[in-house]
Amino acid sequence: MDGGFFSRAYILYRVQTKPLGWDVKRSYKDFVWLRNSLVGCFPGYFIPPVPSKQYLNSLSPETALKRQRFLKRFMDSVVLSPLFTRSPFLVEFLKQGNQDIFTAFQVCFT
Repeated sequence: MDGGFFSRAYILYRVQTKPLGWDVKRSYKDFVWLRNSLVGCFPGYFIPPVPSKQYLNSLSPETALKRQRFLKRFMDSVVLSPLFTRSPFLVEFLKQGNQDIFTAFQVCFT
């Protein structure tokens, strides 16, 4: 996505939840928010890491593809846990297609 006047361009990652049919687009910072929310909600449980933020070449196709693969592994491991799947943070992350509503949800729980 192109950045605005005061912001940089960024990548949106498509997240599809099958068989529920949820289909959303999330930015890297949304994945970071999800991980931090799960860590806060489930202290003492292992929450897989997300890839580190890279500023140089962060929009290059190679970097984007590597990050996409890493984020997929993160999501695959999170949704396999019955404990995490009951989290309202994960459900909202996976289900809410309206970015404005999702951003408002994030603000309420940050």
